[in-house]
Amino acid sequence: MTNSDTPEGKKPEKKKPKYKPGPVFGEMKVVDGLGEGTVVPKIEVHPRADRHFNSKYQPEWMIDKIIEVGRYGGSITQVAVSIGVTRDTLWRWSKTYEEVSDALKIAGLLSQAWWEENGRIATFGGFEGFNSTSYIFQMKNRFPEFWRDVKQNEITGAYGGPVQVDNGSKIDVKRLAPEKREALKQMLLTLKEETEEEEED
Repeated sequence: MTNSDTPEGKKPEKKKPKYKPGPVFGEMKVVDGLGEGTVVPKIEVHPRADRHFNSKYQPEWMIDKIIEVGRYGGSITQVAVSIGVTRDTLWRWSKTYEEVSDALKIAGLLSQAWWEENGRIATFGGFEGFNSTSYIFQMKNRFPEFWRDVKQNEITGAYGGPVQVDNGSKIDVKRLAPEKREALKQMLLTLKEETEEEEED
């Protein structure tokens, strides 16, 4: 087909490549508490939310909105914005109103399930352009209690037993609180460094 074959001799328009959404900003399956749900909508601010973040407490619509935002993978910040309050106000309400506390727990659970479900699908090729590094970063920062690198350091004596002290008494390190174990570890490392320096002199 030449330019002269087109109406009025115009060049044919190039078709733009169809955008295929990635794992975060496009259409993804979600967990709705009963299995796979619908495609992901944009998380909208509720029409009754105060745009200056001074919303009064209105549980008749706020509780549902909190859970809805969690259902689509939203964060605490997105929850607060969607109902027109600051994060401080939201946390204060969670301490004052049991239904807000419960809704935030449900929203957190649903949000984590949403991210994990989409990550599971993406891992097996479900989304084009899936960035595993970005996904892991998101999970570690969104859900640090469940997604983090666990580093465990143990201080033991001979053959993995308790640390022996010069006066003959024993310390069972496993019974120490984590912060005390860390303090003991730092003290022993310092002593080791000082000993090595003295040996070099």
